Amino acid sequence: MSFLEKVEPYILSDYKFLRKFALESIHSSYLGTEQTYFYALEALDKLPVHKVKNSIMPYVRNIPITENILKELLHRLEKNDGNGVWYTLALAKLDTDLIVKYQDSLKSHMSADFLKSVTAIKTLSVEELFMEAGEVMSMLEEKYNQGLFEYGKRIFNELIDRKEYSDKNIWEIEVAIKDKLENDFLPMNVLFNIYLAGALKIHSLVPLLTKLLSREDDGFLQESLETTLIKIGTDEVVEKVEPYVLKGDAAFTAIGILENIKSPRAEEILLRQFHKTDDITIKTLLADALCKQLSTKAIPLVETLIDKGYDETMLSLEESLYANCVMNQIDHPKLNDWKQHITKIDDDIALREKELTRQMAKKNNVGRNDPCPCGSGKKFKKCCG
Repeated sequence: MSFLEKVEPYILSDYKFLRKFALESIHSSYLGTEQTYFYALEALDKLPVHKVKNSIMPYVRNIPITENILKELLHRLEKNDGNGVWYTLALAKLDTDLIVKYQDSLKSHMSADFLKSVTAIKTLSVEELFMEAGEVMSMLEEKYNQGLFEYGKRIFNELIDRKEYSDKNIWEIEVAIKDKLENDFLPMNVLFNIYLAGALKIHSLVPLLTKLLSREDDGFLQESLETTLIKIGTDEVVEKVEPYVLKGDAAFTAIGILENIKSPRAEEILLRQFHKTDDITIKTLLADALCKQLSTKAIPLVETLIDKGYDETMLSLEESLYANCVMNQIDHPKLNDWKQHITKIDDDIALREKELTRQMAKKNNVGRNDPCPCGSGKKFKKCCG
């Protein structure tokens, strides 16, 4: 049984921590499919609508929206089930071809400027697309804008669709990255070429990409490398990443990559590094990564670490170990203890949040029949009051 087959059914779990573990694990490893998306929507239907918070939709952002998914989202927007803002945000990730095909249906859910700029991509020649990409990069160099960066990726996706990248010119991507390798500040051109390496899964660039992990001071670069190397996802990636597990801030990226490439080789390396390090923070992250690999070999090791003490400022190991055991159908004698621990922490957080909301309500003279400041949509007296 594959990782996805083991984890995916728990998206529909009534226990929110199993649901969260399943959604996060699939999201971070880029393994989600159309079926995953529909499971997520089914899980969403079981939860109360909240105007500000959503524990489902942020975790489907890495799943490509198929035509079937799009039709379902449009149907839900028509139905107006209270989650419209989340569906609309999801539509921004739509493939350009689908936006063009369904532009009439999307007009009421997307800005006219966004629709115009996206549909115009299909009318540009290859030369014009490269020129547009150059302009986008120049604007991003002056001032970063996430929406503009996403638009840039959309342009490069169009170039991929038009077969402008092949084995014959992969060297151009390598040269674009190598050329600026010694720069103190990497230009947007490098970041877009790193994106291309992941989108095209260019295995030959793994040695070059992993070398960039040493530039641990550049958070945006590290995030881009992590995404690309997870997408490539080969044993060569995990082997080249291993030396960075114990190297300063690069360790966080390296462990994230090993956690999300679901393979026996990645598990083996995580186990080896777990035994090797005495750094409690790194050991904690490695233990969590092993649980997110659903490693049964790690269960006694993580249990011992919990008993001895781990870095609780980073995460809850009880949460990931509990999920690991449940999803591997292991009836561990401490399962109930871990569940009680997780639930108690969650209850404590909920109480603190309610108290903060009460303080805010008092400060702003919120009446008992006014909407609750927490954003639930309920009256204050029936929510946090």
